[in-house]
Amino acid sequence: MFKFENINLTENSDAQIDINGFIYSIRHEPYAIIKFDQNLTYDRGDDIDIFTLDISSLSQSIIGHFVSSYADKFELELVEINEYHAHIDLRRNNDLIIKFDLYERIPNYPRVNIDNRFFNEVVRCSNSLLCEYRNEEFEFNIASDIDDMILRYLEFLSYYEIRPDKLKHSDYLIENLSENERQHFFEKLHYYTELPEPRYITTNHGSKVSHHGKNILFLSLNKLESSLNKPVIKYILRKFGVWEVIKKTYWRLRALTK
Repeated sequence: MFKFENINLTENSDAQIDINGFIYSIRHEPYAIIKFDQNLTYDRGDDIDIFTLDISSLSQSIIGHFVSSYADKFELELVEINEYHAHIDLRRNNDLIIKFDLYERIPNYPRVNIDNRFFNEVVRCSNSLLCEYRNEEFEFNIASDIDDMILRYLEFLSYYEIRPDKLKHSDYLIENLSENERQHFFEKLHYYTELPEPRYITTNHGSKVSHHGKNILFLSLNKLESSLNKPVIKYILRKFGVWEVIKKTYWRLRALTK
């Protein structure tokens, strides 16, 4: 039986956010929580990332629970990024308490193209866990272990150079991806992803070269060469086959530029 810890506000002990109530409010929605915190603890200012097949309905469920339980103590802000992405922020005195980050399609990962069927796969193959709210048991949905680790890997791969905090996802994979899961992880990653379409330039010798792919390849090599002494890079090279990715990228680029 799972139960989320309350988010307590130190300035006022009676001002708490019970995450269980919000999760209970969406129990009939088609959704999966991604990057789930196995410790069932969300700190003040954290995000709860949710994939849903109906972002409008799920948003209304969350807002409805807020209105019935917290409207006199907190503020709510609904921010619609686009048709398929929105977040609901719970605030107190303009300070963020918790953010529900909602997606109806795969987020944009700039270094890789992802088949949107993977989004439906994450929701459809989610795992159900038992939780409790006000003495009533209910099930809530989280992404499967493999799907969750793929999403963490894609986020790390796309943003680690500009967002050092994304290294936490590589740490998560190192700690949680078992030898038995590796093959399934890479098979599914390969099935649902591909490199972005390359952009071609003409060299001084008149040959056609993929400018975008060439940069990816050599920047990756240079990045790895300059980072070989970092333990996390050593581990990734050894365990997750980054060199295999680079080699496949190289041969694919060669085929494209012929």
